[in-house]
Amino acid sequence: MNAPQRSSDPHLAIVQLLNDLRQFLDPVSDVIERSRDAGVNGALIEAQSFLKEAVASLSRAEHLTRPK
Repeated sequence: MNAPQRSSDPHLAIVQLLNDLRQFLDPVSDVIERSRDAGVNGALIEAQSFLKEAVASLSRAEHLTRPK
């Protein structure tokens, strides 16, 4: 699998990363709803938390790199 092409512009690259990252959140939530295993759900909830934290951090970076 090839990595997606990223823009050489830092702001656009961060926007691309944010979009990619946000696409992972819904599927994780879907699996949590379907899984009945407490251990699996715990790990998925932890992953979901880390993804949300990463989105928040990248959102701040996106704001800081926004062209003025």
